[in-house]
Amino acid sequence: TSRSVNEAASTKVDSAGDDAQELIDEVVELAEEYDWFDSEFVDSVSEQYYERGYLTDAQMRALEKIRNMLLSR
Repeated sequence: TSRSVNEAASTKVDSAGDDAQELIDEVVELAEEYDWFDSEFVDSVSEQYYERGYLTDAQMRALEKIRNMLLSR
């Protein structure tokens, strides 16, 4: 039973990691379209993701807000 719980937790982390990577990639791609956009924050979050292997909920929300802002332009 504990093995299946651990496998489920691992799948959840892997899924969240995939979501984080996809979001980072999407924001970086969008940011490249706008010369006025300073990508320093996105670069920092991306570096933290690669160092730690995850993003905090606050970082994910910030990236989502940036993505939505860039998509609305």
